Amino acid sequence: MANKNKQIKNKSNAVVTAWTNLAKDDSFAGLTLQQYTQMVSAVDTQQGGINDLKAQYTGAAKQRNDMHQKLNDTTLAVVSAVKADLAKYGPDSPLYKTMGYVPKSERASGLIRKTTVTVGPGETTTGTTTNTTTAVPTAATPAAA
Repeated sequence: MANKNKQIKNKSNAVVTAWTNLAKDDSFAGLTLQQYTQMVSAVDTQQGGINDLKAQYTGAAKQRNDMHQKLNDTTLAVVSAVKADLAKYGPDSPLYKTMGYVPKSERASGLIRKTTVTVGPGETTTGTTTNTTTAVPTAATPAAA
């Protein structure tokens, strides 16, 4: 849309220039040069207002982002203070858990042991599954006729 508006603005400027230089005293489409120029100026004023609003929006969005960053930093500081207060709270406290964090005593080690799974006679594969043995069907021998 901006490109189309820019083209319209460029055309209107060309019309004003040509009208001013070649037919200053004539009227077209029921408008004098002064009326048409006022219309062009009104569009310029409106565009200026839009540009001001865009600048205000950009500034407000930047302020909001800065506020979010400060809030995040403060939240992390509060949580760290709860973890550090070993006498009253600490990393295993219900307060720490209620804040949405995993208490130290409930954390998994993250260790994954590789296991060997038997898939057929004499064949094995390694993976990160639990200790389960999977029976793989073998081809049935044809019955003697």
